[in-house]
Amino acid sequence: MRIAVLALALLLAVGGLGPWADRAAAAPTPAQVVRALERSPVYIDPALDGQISPTAAGRIEKAVERSGEDVKVALVEAPDGSGSAYARNRSFVTALRSRLSFDGILVTVDDRYIRVDERRDGRQIRRSEVSDAESLANYADEGDQSFDRTLLERVERFLANLRQTPQRLAARVAADEARSAAQRKATPRRETRGTDDGGGGLLPVLVGLVVVGLVVAVVLVRRRRRGALAADGPLPVVPARVFEHARAAERADLHEDADGELLALATLLDEGSVPRDERAQDAYQRALDAYTAARRRARDGAPTVDLVGVLVLVDRARGDLAAAAAIEGGGRPAAWTPLCTFHPLHGRSARTVRWERGLRVPACAACAADLRAGRDPDALRDGDRPYFEGDTVWAKTGYGAFGDDLVERVSRGE
Repeated sequence: MRIAVLALALLLAVGGLGPWADRAAAAPTPAQVVRALERSPVYIDPALDGQISPTAAGRIEKAVERSGEDVKVALVEAPDGSGSAYARNRSFVTALRSRLSFDGILVTVDDRYIRVDERRDGRQIRRSEVSDAESLANYADEGDQSFDRTLLERVERFLANLRQTPQRLAARVAADEARSAAQRKATPRRETRGTDDGGGGLLPVLVGLVVVGLVVAVVLVRRRRRGALAADGPLPVVPARVFEHARAAERADLHEDADGELLALATLLDEGSVPRDERAQDAYQRALDAYTAARRRARDGAPTVDLVGVLVLVDRARGDLAAAAAIEGGGRPAAWTPLCTFHPLHGRSARTVRWERGLRVPACAACAADLRAGRDPDALRDGDRPYFEGDTVWAKTGYGAFGDDLVERVSRGE
């Protein structure tokens, strides 16, 4: 009996009390992390022991040495606090940088994704090859499903990517985007599904190969002429005509609208440079994250609610880019008007209205009038019901109307 009691106590201590002990343990402070990074290029929060073993930590150190870059890896979950996980991560990185005398690449963690911050001469920069290495490690489906990767796999892929040439990395990004586009075109859609003539399997492959070649060429040309923002600057938001066309479009046309806006945003990002002002850098980073989230959703089966979400995310990214340009130029960002919560393709909201459960949400003039008259607004449909009655990330966030974590949740794959 005593042996059984002791065995049970041991099991509870190892299996049951372990998580409680982890939660009770104080998270490492930025000062503690910096002291550790001064001794070693890799620091892993003990709370992540279940994800990354001491053996794996040694592998990361060797991968850092082989990368040929000045890299420090600080895998620490940002402490709980106000704001989104992205905002907490940026605050933690800022705290590390303020104490860390280091010019190079700093790799941190935001949920299960890696985040990369690079500084040279004390100034934040964003080299295209480093951005591509990060994007491929986090999001590219190259022989597996990127969402299923562990944090360790993302770190190791990023460090391995740094050893490749910028041209090779750009080609892989272009190939991943083209592969996703070809898969979408090759997947029958419920609205336009037809019979198989027996010869349709080869065409998507040929189209995909052609698209890969064209996109690779375009990406490489853009890399060579990368410079400052265009003289006219980024458009502040997605033009109203795009929403008007998208609302009237069939689903196939809506795909084209979403892909076209993604390409236009990619061009703005590719031809622009990272601002110097820290507040502008934050806005610029938000734009990059929104673009990455939009690109991820565009490849996930893309029902109508997702395609609308792509346009919403692109609109948000353009707003952040415009804000970054205004701050960098010494001005104040223009006020950003959110889209209609009930149907984002209605365009800009006209006012904030009180809705269910005491929520106050932005609405276009027509939807606001419907609510005042006691009518149901003309809401975007998800199948046979309003989208906000579904179980999608768009329903849970109101396309961003219910909080500021839309980009973060889409990036997580919700």
